[in-house]
Amino acid sequence: AAKGKYILFIDSDDSFVTEALNGILDILASSDVDFVDFSMRSAKSLTGRVKFDRPVIGSGQAFFSAMQKKKGHSTVAWTKAVSKKFIVERNISFPTGIYFEDEEWNVRLYAYAEKACLCPLKFYQYRKRDESMVHSHAFKSYTDSVKIIDDLYDFSCSDNLSDEFKAALRNHLSSMYFIALQGVKAQGSYHEDLISALEARKYILRYSWTFHRKYLYRA
Repeated sequence: AAKGKYILFIDSDDSFVTEALNGILDILASSDVDFVDFSMRSAKSLTGRVKFDRPVIGSGQAFFSAMQKKKGHSTVAWTKAVSKKFIVERNISFPTGIYFEDEEWNVRLYAYAEKACLCPLKFYQYRKRDESMVHSHAFKSYTDSVKIIDDLYDFSCSDNLSDEFKAALRNHLSSMYFIALQGVKAQGSYHEDLISALEARKYILRYSWTFHRKYLYRA
């Protein structure tokens, strides 16, 4: 339904930093990238005027792999400004009816972008709410994590992905696995279906780059 050349996302309780839109548009117009990935800051820490530094441009897969080796890639849609033509031609859409639908969308964004831009500037002003969906622990979010792991692992087997990107994506999925483990005894009782689902997917743990303590969920 969007009529513009670029797509930008914002949650209803957040905002953009002053002059951010002009800065993002300048980058898009001057570099002809598939998307810009910028940063965000807490509303409480917002001070001063943003200075626009030179962005870094490269392939989406290379950026994803490099970020995953550090603190991980940005998994939310609202730190991205995306070419509408790019997402339409690549058919990049959000899965419906699940929590964390940004996960699959973001991975495909990086996978398909021949030319992306990483911008360290904090254009987005994020307000954290304790009652928000991201910070809630609805049981469905854990089962949805399992679905995302399945979908993205299948995607990681695609022929058009670099070995580095595949390894980075699978490492990210191992982190999602540990998040899903938190739901094993959600609401004070064991969830046998989730336990069985996770046991069937233990193979994903071999792709983890980080040592984790073992989780014990049976007496």
